[in-house]
Amino acid sequence: MSTVRWSLERQPFAAPVGGMAAAGATNAGWLIVRASGGGYGYRVGVSVAQARMARVGRWAAAGESAVTRRLHRAFFATVARLPRPASRWAQARIFNGLFASGTPWPYAESSYESTKRDHLISGVPERARMIVEVGCADGHNLELLAARSTDARVIGVDISSRACSLARGRIRANPEVSSRVDVVHTDTTTFAGRRHDLHGCVDVIVLSEVLYYLGSGRVFADQVKPLGRLLAPDGQVVAVHTCADAPALHTRLANALGLTPTSENEISADGQAFTISVLSR
Repeated sequence: MSTVRWSLERQPFAAPVGGMAAAGATNAGWLIVRASGGGYGYRVGVSVAQARMARVGRWAAAGESAVTRRLHRAFFATVARLPRPASRWAQARIFNGLFASGTPWPYAESSYESTKRDHLISGVPERARMIVEVGCADGHNLELLAARSTDARVIGVDISSRACSLARGRIRANPEVSSRVDVVHTDTTTFAGRRHDLHGCVDVIVLSEVLYYLGSGRVFADQVKPLGRLLAPDGQVVAVHTCADAPALHTRLANALGLTPTSENEISADGQAFTISVLSR
C-alpha cells in the first residue's frame, strides 16, 4: 500500500490574494489518497474546508469583494489540480456541504441573479431540442429552459448529490416540464464519456458560473473537451460568468472546444456585471 499526502495550504494558488488566501488555505484541511490493488480509497479532511468555503461561496456569489472571489477561485483551482478521482470526491463533498441546508446562493431573491437568469434563458435558441446544463445546481435554469423551449428535452448535470436532489424536487413540482427534464448526478467528463446516445445530438450546452471550478491549463481542457462530442454539427455553447472571470474563461473554453465566439454581451444589474457568450462551430 502506498500513501500520497497533499496539504492544501502548501499548494500554489492561481492568484496572489495575500494573507486572506493564506489563512483560508491553512484552514482548508488535508487530503490523503490511498492506492491499494486495483482500486482507490479516499479519506478527505474537508470538514473545515466545507464550512469555510460555504462562507466564501456565498460571499463570492454576493460580490462582497474581489479578494473573496479570488480566494474562492484559487481554492477550487487547487482542488482541480488533484488527481481526478480525488478531485471529484473532494468537490462533491464540498458542494454537498454547500447545499446541505438548501440552495446556498440567492437565486430567487437577488435581482442580479434573476437578470442573469433571464439573459441566459433568452440566449438559448428556441429551436433547441436537446439542451444540457453542466453544473445545474438546484435546477432553477432547467425549469425555465424547459418552460421556454416546450419541445426540448433538458438534462442537468451536477457533481453534488444534494444539489441534484433539490433540482429533482423542483422539477417534480412542475408538471408542465417534469416529463422533459432529467437530472444526472455525475461529473462533466464521466457524463460526456458515457452518454453515447447524446454524442452529436445536443443543440445547446449551458455553462453558467461553473468553469472556474474546472481548473486551468491541461486540467481544464481534459474536463471540457469531452463536451465537444455531445454537440450537434450546428450546436452552440452558452457561457455566463462575471465580467472579471469571463475574458479568460470563455477564451479558454472556445480554444478547448475549437469553437468561435459568435456573440458576447456584458450586462450590469444591482451593481454587478456578467458576460454572456455564445460559441459556435
